[in-house]
Amino acid sequence: MEFDPQAWPWALAAFGLYLIFLLLNRRRPPPANLAVPALSPLMAAQRGPKVLIQRYKPWLRLLAFSLICLALARPRSGEQAVQSYQPGMAIMMILDKSSSMLDPMLFLGQEETRLDIVKAVFADFVLGDHKGLAGRSNDRIGLISFAGFADEISPLTTDHQSLVHFAQGIEPAARYEDGTMIGDALHMASLRMISYQALLGRQGEAELAIKSKIMILLTDGQQTPGGLDPKEAAKLAQANGIKLYSIAIVSDPSRGGMLGNLFRLNNPILDTRLIEEASHLTGGEMFKVSTGEALIEVYKKIDELEKTPFAEKRMVYQEYYATPLAFGLFLLALELTLSLIYLKKID
Repeated sequence: MEFDPQAWPWALAAFGLYLIFLLLNRRRPPPANLAVPALSPLMAAQRGPKVLIQRYKPWLRLLAFSLICLALARPRSGEQAVQSYQPGMAIMMILDKSSSMLDPMLFLGQEETRLDIVKAVFADFVLGDHKGLAGRSNDRIGLISFAGFADEISPLTTDHQSLVHFAQGIEPAARYEDGTMIGDALHMASLRMISYQALLGRQGEAELAIKSKIMILLTDGQQTPGGLDPKEAAKLAQANGIKLYSIAIVSDPSRGGMLGNLFRLNNPILDTRLIEEASHLTGGEMFKVSTGEALIEVYKKIDELEKTPFAEKRMVYQEYYATPLAFGLFLLALELTLSLIYLKKID
């Protein structure tokens, strides 16, 4: 037998306040009156039961309130632990925010910056758009952005509304922080997933092991010299059972013609061999997209990945508050009935 840890402090406080109220409002005994010898036996005979009820009525109220407070503390006993399973996986999203993400991209017949389209499609991927993307309601999703260095925006979480809100706040990198440190971002994402699993173990929840862990890298650039090699970061991910799915945003060859592409400030021919090798090393894949619609199709493929169950353990309790609550309310009703109907003022 135990009490609800969230309820019993409030019940105890309510009972303590009631005792203080009784002490502060305790009536002093009335002054003694001279009794008429000839009438006192007759009056005592007539008023004896009422005097007795009047004397013990406060104790009846105290007992009623005690039972109600006991019910408010929610006495219970744990019956059994129930395991419930929901399909889901752990996903760490890694978004490129380098200055090249300001280049235009076509989506739904309109041109927007690559970064704006990436953020919009990411929101649909997480929350669902009811047009092919069902959302990832059962997944733990984290977010890392990167340019010249990696920055954790959100740890793994199921609070997807806040996650999307944080993603919308990602701005393109300023000149002083520009770059494409893909390897550093992959390394940080892998470490965050590893530490999250270790945290579950320290909390005694080893049975909640996340067996399906993936990283989704979205970039339009190549590794900046001097950063961690993406393949080295991929080895850490592969050793811990984390798959990498890379999405490379490339220029649309059908727009502008060959001559127009030659005069673009950014090289339209993106070398994706490094991130492709890193993805294959972990058992993942690499995709190329040039429009927002193509990006949605890639997310649909990721949606089709096999989902593994998260185990959520919860205790089923047998509640016992109903009995003391019923008796407490009955005694309180009895006390009020005696006070308002049966008892009359005793002169």
